[in-house]
Amino acid sequence: MKLLVVEDSASLANHLVGAFRSANYDVERAASLYDAQHLLARFWPDFVLLDANFPEKNGSSEFNAPAFLNLLEAHNQLKPGIILMSGEDRTAMYFETIVDWLNTGRIADVLSKSGQAWEFLKELLMHRVQILQSQRFRLDGDDELKNQAWLFENHIVSIEQPMLKIAGMLRRIVARTDNGGSILIIGANGTGKGLIARAIHREMERRANRKLPYEPVHCGHLPEEMAVSLLLGHKRGAFTGAVSDQVGHLEKAGDGVLFLDDIHHLSGPAKAALLPAFQERQFRLLGGNKVIDFKARVVSSTNVDLSELHEKGQMPHEFYNRIAGSTIIVPSLAQRPHDVESLMKHMVGLGSFLPGGDAPGEFEADVVRAFQSYAWPGNVRQLEGVVQQIRTHLSGRVVTLEGVRSLDIRYMNRPVEWDPTPELDHEQDSLLARFGWRGGWGTLSDTGLIAGWLKSILVDAALVDELSRRVSMRSSPKPIHFLKALLFLAVAEANQASHKELENVLGLGWDFTNRIACYLAGIKHEDEPGFQPAFLERKLSAKRKYVYALRAGQI
Repeated sequence: MKLLVVEDSASLANHLVGAFRSANYDVERAASLYDAQHLLARFWPDFVLLDANFPEKNGSSEFNAPAFLNLLEAHNQLKPGIILMSGEDRTAMYFETIVDWLNTGRIADVLSKSGQAWEFLKELLMHRVQILQSQRFRLDGDDELKNQAWLFENHIVSIEQPMLKIAGMLRRIVARTDNGGSILIIGANGTGKGLIARAIHREMERRANRKLPYEPVHCGHLPEEMAVSLLLGHKRGAFTGAVSDQVGHLEKAGDGVLFLDDIHHLSGPAKAALLPAFQERQFRLLGGNKVIDFKARVVSSTNVDLSELHEKGQMPHEFYNRIAGSTIIVPSLAQRPHDVESLMKHMVGLGSFLPGGDAPGEFEADVVRAFQSYAWPGNVRQLEGVVQQIRTHLSGRVVTLEGVRSLDIRYMNRPVEWDPTPELDHEQDSLLARFGWRGGWGTLSDTGLIAGWLKSILVDAALVDELSRRVSMRSSPKPIHFLKALLFLAVAEANQASHKELENVLGLGWDFTNRIACYLAGIKHEDEPGFQPAFLERKLSAKRKYVYALRAGQI
């Protein structure tokens, strides 16, 4: 834990520094605004004990607390907790300013100091810092709903646990580390590593409350003979052909993000040139003498095992340690089967069609199951290409499995076999038996037979009869889809299975089930492009309104 004491009284400062160091805090002291400005360039505190009146450089003390707070705003870092201290009556002249700081969060607390009570002040300050420390590192609601919302806000479509976990990790990394904390993203091609890098940048902007540079570098496209010059920049005359000064990627990244995509392609000389910049957070242009501060956060990506490169002598330990402060492993699409349907719906809603075109709007259940059971070696990027072909070549609002197969879709010149997951499954059958249905999943298709079963779960027999009648009269979606949705609501109402069990046994994503329930209840469903399903637990909390709406005759 880093703590900065801004105090021009040497006696009090030494007293506080000694006390906090004995409590295992990493402590630095600044006696003037000038000292503080230079100290912040290399030492970014978690907390600041800030004297209200201290000198700018040399001379008498002035109310320089505002100037110090402005210094903090010039840095793209998580702002430290500030405890303002004052032992002078003249500080009361700035009472309204200090109250405003408290209301806006620029400072966390104000304490009075006295030369007669330094021991008391020390104990009080340590107590306040401990309280604020627990508040500071309790990330606001790192739950699944907020993580999912964060993913969707950053155009990452996922409801799977591994991706929700990644969202939480990234939010914490940005909140709790400065730009010296590098991030390495590892994943196969097409898994969305670039989207994650962009999400990191947006989170940094959100916390800084301002625009920040984003400098992507495609390492595989860097000419080997020019890589060092392009990365660091150069001065005119630094080498043959250097006819003018050139700003490099490191300088362009400013205090934002330097994204090194496919870093495994980076040449040895380029790694050697970047290592000092990453270690010292400083660099020089080729042919230049001026030292330039490197302020950006390094975010790198790769689709290879860097340990293999190390064994070949192509990835030095020192360089790896500098780029892998935190490592994020992005799962393949095959490891995220429940995301496939959400991605399909998201992608089919993107783009535009020619006037008069009939854009696909829905996928038959067989198509969803076939896509979920496919391995997707090209990951999300391959799925996007397949959906693009569907949007381009198929007409009609509903996409059928026959239509998809007619496109003769290939990957790496090999035809893709689209086989839906069989509906008959022992685990599903045993779960249905728990609800009293003994015929197994394969017999769950007759509206009349299932009506009696639903009456035993959802006790309003008249409601079940009316729903069964209305379902049997509709041709699209298929009656079995309506029955699954009703089963979902009925079993949830009776609390006879967990949400995950229901999701698995029905073989339908909650968004589809929710749409059917809304349709039956006559409730408008949020169907605009880009809409994503809320997480299961949140949606199920609203299930009763559908049941009650049905009972009230709103269908």
